[in-house]
Amino acid sequence: MEIKVIANGIASPIICSEGENLLSVLQQNGFPISAPCGGNGKCGKCKVTLVEDGNAREVLACKTSVTRPCCVLLSLQTGSGLVTDGEEIATSEEGYGLAVDIGTTTLALYFIDLKTGRTVKTASSLNPQQAFGADVISRIVSATQNGVQALSNAVRQAIIKETQAFLQEQNLSCLKKTVIAGNTVMLHLFAEKDISSFGYAPYTPLFLHTVTLTDDAICDLLGTITLLPSVSSFVGADVVCGALVTDLCEKTALFIDLGTNGEIMLSHGGKLYATSVAAGPAFEGADIECGKGGVSGAICRIDENGFSTVNGAPADGICGSGLIDAVAMLLRKEMIDETGAFTEGDRYVLTNGVYLSQKDVRKFQLAKSAVRSGMEILLARANLSAKEVDALYVAGGMGYYVDKENGTQVGLFPSALKNKIEAVGNTAGLGAKRCLLSPAALRRAEEIAAAATTIDLSQDPDFVDAFAENMFF
Repeated sequence: MEIKVIANGIASPIICSEGENLLSVLQQNGFPISAPCGGNGKCGKCKVTLVEDGNAREVLACKTSVTRPCCVLLSLQTGSGLVTDGEEIATSEEGYGLAVDIGTTTLALYFIDLKTGRTVKTASSLNPQQAFGADVISRIVSATQNGVQALSNAVRQAIIKETQAFLQEQNLSCLKKTVIAGNTVMLHLFAEKDISSFGYAPYTPLFLHTVTLTDDAICDLLGTITLLPSVSSFVGADVVCGALVTDLCEKTALFIDLGTNGEIMLSHGGKLYATSVAAGPAFEGADIECGKGGVSGAICRIDENGFSTVNGAPADGICGSGLIDAVAMLLRKEMIDETGAFTEGDRYVLTNGVYLSQKDVRKFQLAKSAVRSGMEILLARANLSAKEVDALYVAGGMGYYVDKENGTQVGLFPSALKNKIEAVGNTAGLGAKRCLLSPAALRRAEEIAAAATTIDLSQDPDFVDAFAENMFF
């Protein structure tokens, strides 16, 4: 049967079978509807308006079956993550290339003139895989239960769409080559590899090394595709790129990519230590009742004088940086105590329809404790104190906008590092660009990935104690 989907005012007819799940229908037809819980009905964020026989009602797409012709009204989130341009590296190579960062939340693309190293165009969007879950674990579950093809197609089609637009603008038929960074799971999904082994110990990936694709169907458009090397199952090429771009190996420093899968690397004395923490999607707004990504209308800055939103749009949610600011403000006003409990009531209203609940504070505590504890364990394994660290590099879109004072106050960062925090933007994208333009940079990335020692926090006896202690403010 045919149903009509109207997304942000644009109507599209699609064909489906009677009884099909509405969320699955929307996913399969390329509509990036948000479903942070993976479609199990818990988050309530896949709400759509269903119009049947002239009657409109709001439903959860994941809990709705298509039983007859209807109209579905969608208001899709729009916005982009942080796209940071870097240095230009001139080469003698003709043609154009593409550097890609497949983030769990954000997809960033850099179209590069290979001869001059100039970034001709950048593009970014929310990762369409969010329709299958907000975090890496929920996507592993989805891919294990239903196969990887839908998740792979989602991100591939997004890349293809942007590439086709670029090629048309430049009057080109194809790119010469593409380099892709991302965490280990994102790279496996792009390559359409089985990721079921990521769901159980010992979490064995199918590859960590550099992978070159030349005969994949998508190579007709993207050219030779290089997937950058990772360190372990949950410390990916995005962190390797971060170490490359910040010259981490040349100093005593910490690097952290704040996101659903908090990845951390420490360099000291010529050695690299790496780990990952299950921070959950709180930093991306997906696990927060009024949370959303860094898109238009998300509250991103809060202080005693008020708040500001992404693009100055009317507030309709709160993103990660705003969440940190909100918790810090509640602490200063003594509206929550050191345990995270509200001193009065069970929520704080920021504006009409946007609030922070007791549950949200607890989710935030879990995320910040995981990240802080991961940093502390790496420092302990290197016999370092925080004050001996020269720099703390914070990467990622949310990391770029985090207020250092507030991040320290809520316990996300050690106080000894407050004045050493440096927001470094999208280092995964910049690292991919550098490896696209420089064979030496790719070799260096491979050396970093091979040299890092992975610390498995699930097997570390001190992590549980650190985690419990860092839950407090």
